[in-house]
Amino acid sequence: MSLKRTTLYLLALWIGLSPLSFADEEGGVGSIFGFGAGAKSMGMGRAFVAISDDATSIYWNPAGLHNLGQQELTALRCFLFAGTNYNFVGYVYPTLRWGNFGLGGIWISTGGIPHTTDSPQILDYWENLQSEYLLSWGTTLPFSFQGGLSFKFLTHRLGPYSASGFSFDLGLLRRIKERLNWGINLQDIGGVSLKLRERADITPLNLKFGLSYDLTNGARRWGILAIDMDKVKGCTPKLHLGFQLEPRVGFFLRSGLDEGKLAIGGGISYRSFQIDYALCSYQDLGLTHRISFTTRFGSTLQEKRIAEERRRQEEEQRRAEARKRERVKFHMERGEELYHKEDLSGAIAEYQRALAWDAQNQWAIARIDSISQEINEKLVANIAAEKNRALIEGHIKSGLEYRKRGKYNLAIEEFEKILKLDPQNEEARKYLGSIERLLKEEIASHRRKAKENMTLENFIGAIDEYNRLLDLLPGDPEAERGLKLAREKLKVSEHIRKGVEKFETGDYKGAILEFNAILEVEPGNQMAKDYLQKAIGKSAKPTSLAELRKDPQVWRLYLEGLSQYQQGNYREAIRLWKKVLEHYPNNGNTLRNLEEAKARLRGMEK
Repeated sequence: MSLKRTTLYLLALWIGLSPLSFADEEGGVGSIFGFGAGAKSMGMGRAFVAISDDATSIYWNPAGLHNLGQQELTALRCFLFAGTNYNFVGYVYPTLRWGNFGLGGIWISTGGIPHTTDSPQILDYWENLQSEYLLSWGTTLPFSFQGGLSFKFLTHRLGPYSASGFSFDLGLLRRIKERLNWGINLQDIGGVSLKLRERADITPLNLKFGLSYDLTNGARRWGILAIDMDKVKGCTPKLHLGFQLEPRVGFFLRSGLDEGKLAIGGGISYRSFQIDYALCSYQDLGLTHRISFTTRFGSTLQEKRIAEERRRQEEEQRRAEARKRERVKFHMERGEELYHKEDLSGAIAEYQRALAWDAQNQWAIARIDSISQEINEKLVANIAAEKNRALIEGHIKSGLEYRKRGKYNLAIEEFEKILKLDPQNEEARKYLGSIERLLKEEIASHRRKAKENMTLENFIGAIDEYNRLLDLLPGDPEAERGLKLAREKLKVSEHIRKGVEKFETGDYKGAILEFNAILEVEPGNQMAKDYLQKAIGKSAKPTSLAELRKDPQVWRLYLEGLSQYQQGNYREAIRLWKKVLEHYPNNGNTLRNLEEAKARLRGMEK
């Protein structure tokens, strides 16, 4: 859609909605400060809730404070009827981390009001002054919302009488689509009551709701269309329509319908200054002129971010330099300390670490060269002895460390290496003998504990001991056999526990799987065999003698078992009936016969 067609379409929409603003008023009185703030918004028919992009946001919608990226000051002057003046001043201070803050005030005053008694005699003249002071804050909220809050202190003074009170506003702002904004401001929450003598004026709750649509051409916004609705408690909703064009950068034309009354205006912006003008009708009292002046000053938020980032980088650089100096000093001092202890290699390492922090450190370079030359001279003088001594010291140090950590095999290797270099080294022989005794004692202790745990069926403990034994004595056949057996026993024990548990809870199929797993490891485990037989019997389908007769082979085994039982050969009868149960594990007759045969056999053995 072309720019011209878009403009005509939006103007038609604005004109089409305008009759909605001519709603008849009902009872209820809005706030005297509902007149607004800023000639820019007044020239747009006071349709500004979803725009709120200047210092007047402290009044229209404190959520819009977040739109300002620089300090801004706006002052409004209105000359109304009958010597009444309406003034507004607003200031916004944006911050990087704490949101944007606003401060402002609205004053409406009428002077020269005659004060009389019951007679027409004028005693003096009073001034009627009503003020509203605002402290505002706006910030970002989750889900792309902007939120704002304004605390308000209201005063009313008429001659010698005065009253004051508090209320506050809550606002939200959100971009719905790329160019469509939605805003809401709930004003005068708390309904402040100002009482002069007997009569009290109550400021009612007011809900402001609005939409705005940006008209853009590429990156430039050349116009805005806005619509607002006011709903004051006790009044019918009031509609506000507004339209702004910016045909040239810095030059604005505005028009609007403010509750059905025409408003027009314009503005000029140059650098950080802007002047706005609005001409509006006010009921039957004629036209009023409204002029506001706006200036933006100080650093922008972007400039502050850049400056803060620069300060942060400079601070990091200062810290890095301080750390560099500290580390260089530490390594240089450490290098000197090691040098005086005759740890020349350690001293060179420290000076090299200092060079890693400061590659141009001439003192470190000179010390490395000097100490390297000294080392070379000593190596030339007695290279073999020095080498052996250094190696022996290293092996002793490593051997003692291994002994401390219980790594006896590694400690023995270190001291054996020493004896290869110096067979007469008594210190190494002494340490080697003591470590070998400790190793034998440790091996015997772990072997004994492993066997004790196996006896007590503490298979986990036995596995732990066998592992420790193999750490000390790698490849020990007895330890490897014990470890394998303990693992098998642990596995069997776990299967037995699970199998019995499943059998007791009626999970016979699960029990069968567990007992079969045991028999794979220990084919002769009688407990597993017995439970397996019981589980199979419990899970099998009950059978009768009639079903046995249908199987000639099994029926023959059953009858032969009866014959052996009658002859008193109970063991043979039991063997035969067990074969029957392998085919029909839940045959009631065979099971009863089997139990009876076992009972007779036990009686005979007694």
